[in-house]
Amino acid sequence: MRARQRNWRRRDAGASAVEMAIVLPLLALLVFGIIDFGRALNAQIQISQAAREGVRLAALAGGGAYSTADVNARVSQAAPNPGFGGTPASVSPAPVMCPTNAPATAAATVNVVYNFKGIFFLSGGTILEQRAVMRCGG
Repeated sequence: MRARQRNWRRRDAGASAVEMAIVLPLLALLVFGIIDFGRALNAQIQISQAAREGVRLAALAGGGAYSTADVNARVSQAAPNPGFGGTPASVSPAPVMCPTNAPATAAATVNVVYNFKGIFFLSGGTILEQRAVMRCGG
């Protein structure tokens, strides 16, 4: 009986290695996909916050206290490295600032753009964009 068990173990000795060779690449692909998706989501949240910060300044610009350069600087400060990337988010096109003595229907607009480059997926990059609008006067 023992000889039969030894022969059975000897025949199945490589089966676990073959199963691991099949499953491991799929598991690694799944894990790295989750990591890249998390980074993209983090970048989207950061540029959303940057757009809100920028439009807040643009809405308060009616008295001449803030300029488009101030809005651009605030956006860069709010999203210095979205998705753990190396470049800050940018405002594109130029923000719509509130004029002095703006009517009640006027609104400021800031559009923040970021080129997200994934480590494993989307390595060519994809454009993430967030737009924020706020009534003049804050």
